[in-house]
Amino acid sequence: MSGLAPTIGIIIGILTNGYLIDRFGHRVVCLASLFVMCGLFAMTVEPTGLPMLFVSQILLGIPQGCLNTAAREFCLSCAP
Repeated sequence: MSGLAPTIGIIIGILTNGYLIDRFGHRVVCLASLFVMCGLFAMTVEPTGLPMLFVSQILLGIPQGCLNTAAREFCLSCAP
């Protein structure tokens, strides 16, 4: 069950990424995703139970999905 959690979060992140980039821009979404991921690593490292691990991996997957697509689009827009 724990292996499915990051995939759920990544799908949610990919679906919300387009709206976030249109509203805030590539750079802000990339930096915000990195900061949120740094904060959520603590929840993933020290869970008190299996439900907390499941929820923390879903939450960690959301910025991973945003960063996965936003970073590529940002690099393509900056490249000549």
